[in-house]
Amino acid sequence: MQFNDINYTEAWAGAGEFSVVRLVYEIMNAPKKSLILLDEPETSLHPGAQKELKRFLLDQILRNKHQIVVSTHSHFLFEGLPSKAIKLLYLDDSKIRVKQETVPDEAFFDLGIPPREKIGVLTEDRLASEIARHCCATLGEAIFNRFKFENHPGGAEFIWNRDIPAYSRLNRKNLFVILDGDQNPNVEIPKEGEIERLNKAELGALVDSVSKAKIKTGDDLQYLNYVRDFVFYFPLSIPEDILWSGMKTQHSMLEELARLEEKFPNDTKKRFEELTERSLGRTNFQNVNADEIFNFQKQQIKFISEDTIQQIADFLQKGVI
Repeated sequence: MQFNDINYTEAWAGAGEFSVVRLVYEIMNAPKKSLILLDEPETSLHPGAQKELKRFLLDQILRNKHQIVVSTHSHFLFEGLPSKAIKLLYLDDSKIRVKQETVPDEAFFDLGIPPREKIGVLTEDRLASEIARHCCATLGEAIFNRFKFENHPGGAEFIWNRDIPAYSRLNRKNLFVILDGDQNPNVEIPKEGEIERLNKAELGALVDSVSKAKIKTGDDLQYLNYVRDFVFYFPLSIPEDILWSGMKTQHSMLEELARLEEKFPNDTKKRFEELTERSLGRTNFQNVNADEIFNFQKQQIKFISEDTIQQIADFLQKGVI
């Protein structure tokens, strides 16, 4: 290669530089729709070059419809890829097994790479946080360790009026909000690419419908995009209802639960209060406190339905894909 008065040959090139030039040349001259197998192409390449290599490979896949299979130990090559594109090979009882779909953070974990900044999950109360934490744990240790769960003492009103507007203005893509089902406005927010067609008045009206109040967002479009992508609503009105629904699948509890439903037809919190008293052997004049009720409720989390667990886990998994 010659540029002005400078001659540059392979004798001057490093091992990584030489191999990547050869790789690029071969791929650019490969027939369309080729199957291309690459074994650790990151060898001797610095991180920036590895990222450029990944961009080149993705571009060639789109342009020429190649299928490229890469074996790698470099997180720079698979970071940001969808879970369906990442296969994790691991040792299990002296056998090599393959996990067909793996999010990048799970692969990072197996490579011994320290987790990135944690993703925050904000809920209305500590029972909601405990339910979200339980559902997240079903995604595996690597993903579970990416999250931290917190509840806001100010409840839903404070979250709607203060937190969500602030998070949207700051574009906090590492912070999710889970609200009780009774906060769900059941208003469809247009997807990206469509919502931009709304005028200022239409955006303002949509904000009012979503938040159930007139609030100052600072940027209605950004606020609505945040709510659509980063706010989730429990499938039932309150966390206690989620537990109660799961407990009703346990035949040994049906008679007692039916009695309490008749006694407190519209108050799941009261039902749990009396259940806690009975479980602790309290008399009618010995009240239970909030911590005792919460500890009893945590024991019932194991009965949450698989469908509810899947809904919450799917929402959280968006944060690590």
